[in-house]
Parts: sequence; C-alpha cells; structure tokens
Amino acid sequence: MRDDLDIFLRQRVSENITSGTQLELHGFVAHYRKTKERPRNLTFKILHESDKERHFDIGQQDGVLRVAKALDREKIAEYKLVIEARDLGGNSGNTSAVIEVLDVNDNAPVLHPVNGFTVDENGKVPLFVGIITATDADGPGNRDPFLMEYVSKGPLSDAFELTFDQNLDNGWGGMKIVATKPLDREGPYGKEIFLPIKVSDSGSPRMSALRNFRIEIGDVNDNPMTDGQSVIYVYDYEGHLSTTIIGRAFVEDLDDWDYEDKIFTMVSGHTSFSVETNGLIVMHAGTEPGVYNIMVSVNDRRRGEHASANVTVILERLKDDAVQNSGSFIIKGMNPEEFLASKRVPRDSSSPYQSLRRYLAFLLDVPEDRVQIFSVKSYWPDDYDAQMFNEKFTEVHFAAYNSPYMSSVYLNGILQMTRNALEKQLDPQGAVRIVQINIDPCADEKYCPTGGCVKRFRIEKDPILINSNRTSLLGINLTVDAQCSCPQPSVPQRCVREACGNGGICHNVKKSNQTIGFFCECRASGRGPRCEGRSRSFGPEGYIWLKPIVSCDNFTISFEFATRSSNAVLLYNGPMTAQEPHKINSIDLILVQIIAGHLTVHVNLGSGMKKFQLNNTQAPTVNDGDWHTVHIFLQRGARVVTVLLDKCQQDTKQCQVSGPTYGSNEQINVDTPLQLGGVAKVDGTAAPIENSESLDGCIRNLYIGGELYDLINVLKSENSEPGCKHTESYCDTNAFQGPRFNSLCHEGECVASFNGDARCVCDVGWTGDRCEKQSYWKTFKKGAYVNYSLKKLDLLSKSWTKIRLMFVRGDDEDSDDGQLFRIQDAQGTKSSIINLLAGRVGYEFSTSTPGESVSVDGSPDARFAAHRLPEEYHIYAVSNVQNSFVDYDPHKFLLGHGSNIKSGQIGVRNDEEFNGCFRELVFNDNHFEIGESNHIAHAQSEHNVEDGCKFISSCKSGLVACRYPMICQDFWKGGFCTCPSNAKPIWHRSGDGTLEGCQESTAALRLGITNGAVAAILISLLTLIVLVLILVVYSRRRRKPPSIQEDLISRENVRGYNEEGGGEEDQYNYNIGPLRKPVLPTEDWPQGTPIVSDSGRPKPKHRRPEGDLDTFIRDRLRDARRDPMAPPFDELRSYGVEKDNLDRISLSSLSTDGESDIDQETVRSWGPKFSRIADAYGHN
Repeated sequence: MRDDLDIFLRQRVSENITSGTQLELHGFVAHYRKTKERPRNLTFKILHESDKERHFDIGQQDGVLRVAKALDREKIAEYKLVIEARDLGGNSGNTSAVIEVLDVNDNAPVLHPVNGFTVDENGKVPLFVGIITATDADGPGNRDPFLMEYVSKGPLSDAFELTFDQNLDNGWGGMKIVATKPLDREGPYGKEIFLPIKVSDSGSPRMSALRNFRIEIGDVNDNPMTDGQSVIYVYDYEGHLSTTIIGRAFVEDLDDWDYEDKIFTMVSGHTSFSVETNGLIVMHAGTEPGVYNIMVSVNDRRRGEHASANVTVILERLKDDAVQNSGSFIIKGMNPEEFLASKRVPRDSSSPYQSLRRYLAFLLDVPEDRVQIFSVKSYWPDDYDAQMFNEKFTEVHFAAYNSPYMSSVYLNGILQMTRNALEKQLDPQGAVRIVQINIDPCADEKYCPTGGCVKRFRIEKDPILINSNRTSLLGINLTVDAQCSCPQPSVPQRCVREACGNGGICHNVKKSNQTIGFFCECRASGRGPRCEGRSRSFGPEGYIWLKPIVSCDNFTISFEFATRSSNAVLLYNGPMTAQEPHKINSIDLILVQIIAGHLTVHVNLGSGMKKFQLNNTQAPTVNDGDWHTVHIFLQRGARVVTVLLDKCQQDTKQCQVSGPTYGSNEQINVDTPLQLGGVAKVDGTAAPIENSESLDGCIRNLYIGGELYDLINVLKSENSEPGCKHTESYCDTNAFQGPRFNSLCHEGECVASFNGDARCVCDVGWTGDRCEKQSYWKTFKKGAYVNYSLKKLDLLSKSWTKIRLMFVRGDDEDSDDGQLFRIQDAQGTKSSIINLLAGRVGYEFSTSTPGESVSVDGSPDARFAAHRLPEEYHIYAVSNVQNSFVDYDPHKFLLGHGSNIKSGQIGVRNDEEFNGCFRELVFNDNHFEIGESNHIAHAQSEHNVEDGCKFISSCKSGLVACRYPMICQDFWKGGFCTCPSNAKPIWHRSGDGTLEGCQESTAALRLGITNGAVAAILISLLTLIVLVLILVVYSRRRRKPPSIQEDLISRENVRGYNEEGGGEEDQYNYNIGPLRKPVLPTEDWPQGTPIVSDSGRPKPKHRRPEGDLDTFIRDRLRDARRDPMAPPFDELRSYGVEKDNLDRISLSSLSTDGESDIDQETVRSWGPKFSRIADAYGHN
C-alpha cells in the first residue's frame, strides 16, 4: 500500500473579485510523502463543507480552480477551500486554498430609520418630523460621507420640506423633514406616504439609489361609527389551541386607532368566548369546532355614539394531514391585512381571501368549506431591499379535503396551471402577482449542499392573528425548513392505512405474538410489492402526474417503454411554464424524450442545460414497438450523468452516453409534479420545453431512487389509463380461468410488445414460461451452499446485474450474519457479494486491490421474517473504479456460504455462514431451481441442503386457524387467513387495511376472452335485437285474419231484412249439425272427417252442387224426415203467429210440422227476400 499524498498549492492568491468575474487558480504540485514520487492520473475535488454555496469549481483532471458564482465580500470576505486529490489506488491528500475577496463599491447606501416616521393626521403645521441618516455595507472609502437629495414628485410633493445637512450624523450627512400641510389618514392618499430620496456614497465612482422613505399618518378619532358585521376564521391545530385572542369586534368606522375611546360589551354569545372592554375577543381552550355568533355593544365615549358589532366565529379543527399535504404560494403586491380586507364600498364585497377560497373550491371541485386557508403571514425574500422596491409580500398555505386530503403535489401543480387566473381573482387590476408556488427551501441547493434534502414543517406554539376590517384570521404560524438528509421511501413496520395500495389486503407478520412486519396480498391489477400498478398506457395529449423526484447522493431513474411514436415525451420533471423575471421557482429539470426515433435526455442542475443523445449512426431507434429499458445515473460527487439503453449488453457506443453536467451544482432540485407520458399545457404561457408531443404507447416499471412508483393511483391523469391497452390483446385467450389467473400467465403478469411478442413475468414463488410452476423452500444449514455452472453464458452481463433473492434466516442469534450470494472472476481477485449483516442486507464489491472495495448497506431489517430482495445491483455503477468491467466466471456462481469453495484472496467484510432457507433466486430475469439443475444453470455441487423450511409457517402445519368463511392460504411469508378468490373482503374497522371477514362466496368464474371475441359477441347480440324488433314491428302491422273466412259463410243465412225480427243467429258457430243430415252425400264427405282442422279453424265446407235452391232444400228435408234414428231427435214445440216463443223467425222453423196457419201470401208480403221460400212451400 502506498503512503498518503502531500499536496502543495503553488501560490497563495488574493484577488479583488467583482460580481461575475472568473478567477483561475492553478498549479497544484503533489508527491508521495515518503518516496517524493509524482503521482499520475490524479482527480481533484473541493470538499463541500468548505464551500457550501458552490462559489468555486475545480477541474477533475487538470486541477484548475475557477469561480463558479459571483462573490460578495459583504457576505464572505475570505474563503478557505479544502481541496482533495486522489490517485487510482485510493491514496488521497488535501490542502487549503485561501481566497481573500477585496472590497469594491457595489452597494448603495440605506436610509435610517428603516421603518420611517409617524405623523398624526390633522396636526398643526409646520411640524418637525425627524432626521434621516444613512449607512453602507461597503468598507471604508466606499461609503461615508453621504449625499441626499429629495426628488419632489406626486400630489404631496409640497406636504413636506426636506433639507440636507452634511454636518449631521457626525459628518456623514443627514436630512431634516418638516411637515408643511395637514394630513388626512382617511384621505385619498391612504395611511402611508413614501418620499423619494436619492442617496449616494463617496466611492469612486459613486453608488446611488433612489430610496422610498416611509411616512405613516397617525389616526385620530374624527369619523362616526355604525353597526358592523365581521367573520373570524380560527384554525385549531390538532386541538392544541390554548386560551387566546382571536380578533376584535368590528363596527363600520373609518378610524382604526380609536379603540381607547370605545367600550365593548358582550351582549350575547357562547360561554366559550368573552369580550374585553377594548374589543378583543377571547376564545377559551377546549372550544369545540363549529360556527358561533357573538353580539357586542360598542360605545364611543369621545363622540357619544353607540353601535352593535355582529361577529361570526368559524372554528375548524386542523389535522396534521392538512399541513403535510398543503399547497403554498407567495403573493407580491399585497400584505396580509390587505389579503383579508374587503372593500368598504360595497359592504357585501368579498375579500381576496374569500375570493381565493371560492375559486380554489371551483378548481379542485370540492365544497368551499373543504378548502382551508390556514396560514397567512408576511414574507421577505432574501436580500430584499424594501426601501428601493417598496413591495409587499404575503405567504399563504392551504389544504383541500376530499377524503382524504389532496396531495400537496397536486395542489401546487393546479396552482402552476392556473397562475394567471388566480392572480385575477386576487386583483382584477393586475397589480398582484404570484411570484412563487410551493414554498420549498430544498429547491435551492445552498441549503443542503451535501447529502439529500427533505422539506419539513415547523409549527410554532403561538398562532398568527391577521386582524382586518370585516375578515380576520387566526392561523397557525407555519415555517418550512430544510432537513439535510437523504429521503427514504416511507415503509411502515406494520399494517397501517395505505400500506397496501389499490385494494390490496395487508397481513401482519407475527412471531411469538409480536408483529415484526407486514406484506401485501394483491387481488386487483397492482402487482408491485405493495400492490403498486406497474404499467400505464398513454394516448394523444395524454399524461399523468406523480410525486416529484427527490435526489440524494447517487441518483437513479429507470423505466421501460414501448411505442411507435417518432417524437414523444417519456418523462419530465421541471418548470411547468417558461421562466419569467418575477418567478422565483426552481429552474432544475430532467427531460427524457424521443426525438426522430432516438432516445434523448436533457439535464439542468441549475447551472445550464446539458443534452445526452443516442443518435449516432450505430445507435438503434426506439420507436419500433418493442419494449426498451432506460437507466439514468447521476453520480453526485463527480457531477456525471450516464444514460444506458437496454442495459447496454453490447457495444457501449450504441447504447450508452455519459458526460459531466454544467456548473458546480450536483443534484436536481424540483418543486413541480413529475409528468409521465407528456406534459400538461398551461394556458397563456409558453411551453417550458420543445418537442412536447405526448407518448402514444406504454410505460412500465418506473423506479426512482430504488422506489417503485404506483402507476394506478396517480395524482392527475389525462387520456391515460392503467395497463398497456396497446398490447393487451396479445395477452388474452378464450379459456375459462379463475379470477386470480391472467389470461396467458397463470401466476404472473403478461408483457407483450406492439409486435405481438408476449412473455410472462412471474409473481413471487412462481416460475415457468407461463408462471405455472411453484417454487419451494429449501433449508440451508451451517456451511450449506449450492454452486452453479451457467449454461447460458450471456447471463453474465459485463455492465449489468439484477439479482432477486427470497430467503428467511434461522431462529438463533448466529443467523443475523451470513453470506447469501457471491459471484467472482476466474482469478478470484474480484467478487460481488450479498451479505446479511446484523440482520440487514448489504451489497459488497471486493477486490484484492486496497481502496477499490465498495459497500452498500441500509436495507430493511431481515432478521425475523421471510425477506425478498427485488433490488437491482448496478455492477457498472459501483465497480467502475478504473473505467473497466468485471469478467465474472460462469462456473463460480455461489448461493450460500461455501467456505470450502476457493474464493481467492479477497478481503470481504463478512465471512460468516448463512443459516436459514432459500426459495427464489432470479439472476438477470432468469429463474434458478434451488439446489437443482435446469436450462439456465447446472447445480454442479451442493452441501447441507434439505427440502422444506421449519422457519416458515404453513397451512399444513395446522397452526393457522381461520374463521369461516375465510380460508388459510400459503403465501411467500407463510400461511395466512384470507378470503376465497370469489369472495369480497370486509376491511377491519380500524382502517389499517387488514381483514375483518369476508362476504359469502358465490360460485362464479371469469370468462377470459379476447377483445375480438367480445366484439363478435356484441355484434351478434345487436343483430339478434334488431331481428327481434323487426319481427315485433311486422307482427303489429300485419292485418288480423278474419274470424270467419269467406268460404265458411253459410249461404242460407239471411243477413238483411227490413222488418222486425229476422233470421235466427247461428248458436253453433255455423255447425251444420242442426240440419241433421250432411249437406253433401256421404260418399263425398266420409264419416269421421273432422269439422275443425288441426290449426283450430273450421275446415272449409264443400260447395253444394249446381241446381235449383228449392229442389235442393226439399230433398234435404225429405231425407231428414225419413231418418228417424238420426240425431238430434225432434222435440215437440208449439208455434203461433202472434205468440211465438222465439222473438225471431229462423229457417229452422221450416223443419217443423206444417200445421201453421201462415199462408204463402203472407210470407210473400215480407219482402222479395222471402219470395222464393214462399214459392217453395207453395209448390209443395
């Protein structure tokens, strides 16, 4: 090992640096302390602790020191930079470079007193007001003595007389102010007057500034009062509010300093409130939320007037969730009192506070009472000069409740989209601007130059009271701080609300009746570890919002996409609108897009935009419809960005681009929503990026900083939906499958490209081409191992390694440490190891060369339950010490310890033997059989490995008792009670996502069919419906057949007559039975022939033969009389002309005995229709 380096700065430099000037300091000489040998290939850097605001930068290779930002002697007069140099062997040394900043005249004088003077209204003139003096931040020679000049302008230019006297203030100069005209506080010029004064120092050249010196007009009681009404909003944070003053009773009075002349008496109201004699309203501790009305009597002793004040108090309980999910912004041109004040004319006018609350409710689509503007206070930007600019700023925090509270990222994003409309709501005249949205100190890297940055809310004990005329607010005193630490994904230790997303069931993992963790049972479309949605599809003008990127030391973004779009935005996080002078939001951004079919990445860390593009002649296009993987690495210390496409398995020129970023900033600091698949369009402003076309395709598996982002439960969505709708038809089948089965993959997710290629990504514990094979636990005793020899040599990528392990440690304390997995090169000099250290999993890259080993720790505690590592260990990112790759030996692939397997001379941190169980080993997306050979690898040796695992409970053990209708099911964490697949879960009333029970199961299966089959079924059903409608319409419009067909009409019926009576109605439906004999001969009408047809209608009768009617009837009558046996038999009836038993005369009367006394002449007199009958009888 070589000894440490000594570094010497060739010369100590002291410079007079003005703003924007660059200074180059160079000439480092370094040698080894013992040998005095000059090292080669040194790399340099400035330790951040010595330059927190990044004012200086140094070349990594050449050691040239440069000024990165403008220097200001008035802030830091001397810099002591600690510069470190390191060689390839890890030897390092450092020295100090002292930079002295000499003074230049770059600051104008400031007038004193800073807050100005106060002059009572209606006072006697002339009146001496005071003497104005000045100070200057510059050093001697660039400040005193001062010169002052009153720049008279405006309607009140003659109201004051200002005289400069160089002898005042010990010769530094001063100006006397004398009021020459009476002033009116309630007059048209308001309560304050600003006098323009030009002040200059004595530097060369002189620095001058036009200052606005403030004169406040004091109030006297010279106006009448009348009844008044006011509203006081009170926010009680988590019920902690103690007895406090919440406001003042208000009456209409132009005077506002005359409370000493008035006596206030509470007339009516709740016992939780009291009113002091000066009008202050006190709310006592423990007051419940609600709306309270207070009536106060007001007497003006000086003026002898009386009025009433009607006060409405609206008390709301403010939860911590509201604070943590709050949106915020800063208003320029309005102070807090003006923000809450309403115009005096008309009296029913709304205040900006009320108008904003109403408009936010409209934008967020919630009732107005669910918008809580709970913190309003004054704000002063850094280095703000109030005398020069005369501006007012107000800081506002608000929340919106929609069960639960809306995310702060969403609220701030909506504000960004509607900034112009919000400004009009605050002031239709356009004098008010929103200069900052999302108050976040982490957006400025100077607060946390090293490590990460997390925004934290600090709530002061005493609230802030903003007392304005008709509207007052008692809000919380909220301060936003920067906590300098790497943000970690929130992972609870047990089941809590939203521990499992998208309808997942949370199961607490217990051991010895102690909860030691949890896992999620995903029953819907989410398939992530916490049931996150893994994929999303996008259409034209589509995009989604997610939480913004939060960076730390080494930062990684990875995702997959598939599209045929030649130009599209894949991922964007940065300003939502083009930068404008009055906006003070962060300018950092990262943009991943497709331009002309090639992948392009833009990165701006605050010092300039850097473009990384894979568009050379060898680089492949990415709009071919296949799935492509993108990885973006940001190495913070080196300020180097690396972009990998498709894990860069081949020539790096085709799939990798890398380079340094601009400037000295090292991390991305953004304060806007992360936008995926496109960018939201903001009306009235220019787009922040070029080529902003949306993606027509799909994105999946978005990881940022190791955290899997949920692509189902998003903050905002436009023309986008979960899953990949463009390719789902390639994953469908037409088979009946259970509700837990994907149509193509039994226990996994189907991933298909636009070209129809489909594959299965298996769930935990499942393998096989269609995820149909279940893996099983294997016990590894002390010293156990399995040594594999790879059959697929391309599995060992030189640039990429992705490992997934599932294991559980043993019960004894010795199981807290152990080696889980190791691969190494053929010489045994370099290895990648996954260790279990004190119950936590860590990664270690070890070499035989000192100084090259790298370790990564900090995974969740794995001491008590089954643990799964879905981590991606980027061998390239952590082992690229000498810009070279590692050639791993495919025959030294070790699961477990394997102490008797020669590992070479490698100094590893942990050489303990693992004791526990393994179930799953997945290497670069290839599944290994634990202890067995398959098409991936051959298990060439193993030791001390047994089937099963006693450290995992199972349903077969009988130790898991489930209450009906719940059932026991084996998961990768053991056996747990859950609902059958076709039963609906009943959630526990605590809201922690666990099960209370199940609804009764119903026999049901899901029909897995393709979209084409669904379309065919729908078309068939539609066709059937149309045919049914046609038949219904046709049947309704068809003429109903007559009940009597023309052929069935009996010709002997007489239908017309012109006398009373007539033929007898046929009571037998034209049955010829009453004629007693068939009309036709029996040979023409065979016996047994039915009269009625099979259809139920009478059969048509045979036509009678041609001949004379009377002959025909006579023959039939004769035959009937001669057949005494033919039924029906005759019955005896008596008839008379006048007293017939029948009220009608029918033809049946002709068949009776001929003893009637009616002669034929009488019959003829009945009309021509009976003449033939009379002739027939007369002939007889």
